[in-house]
Amino acid sequence: MDRTMSAITHLGGAMFTVALLMALPLAFPFGWDGIVSLTASHLAVQAAKRSFGRTRPYVTLPHLQAPAKLLSDHSFPSGHTTAIFSAATSISLAVPSIAPAMYLAAFAVGWSRIYLGHHYPSDVVFGAVTGTGFAVAARYAFQHLFG
Repeated sequence: MDRTMSAITHLGGAMFTVALLMALPLAFPFGWDGIVSLTASHLAVQAAKRSFGRTRPYVTLPHLQAPAKLLSDHSFPSGHTTAIFSAATSISLAVPSIAPAMYLAAFAVGWSRIYLGHHYPSDVVFGAVTGTGFAVAARYAFQHLFG
């Protein structure tokens, strides 16, 4: 499971989510709201990490194995989870038929972050809510403010 979870967790990384949102307009009718959502949610996560300064679980819980590459930032909220939920929600709003697959991937990323000891469950829940909220807000803004 360690290898599988390590692979899944990268679906929430910046390279994958940006590439996904940039490539999507080639296959589906999709606007810039996803990129705006991803960017804004990333900035919010970075501000929250600096404000809360929560130590990662593998540091505070001695029974967890530390990853090979220690992370230098804080735990709360989960940036990977925020990013994948932002992308999944943006894509799901534009192409509802692929929503189940998108949310399955998003939930898998969130679970992988907990499994790997990078985040507490509350970090992941807050990340999911944040990413979803920014995606809905961006979609609303693009539809109602920019026509």
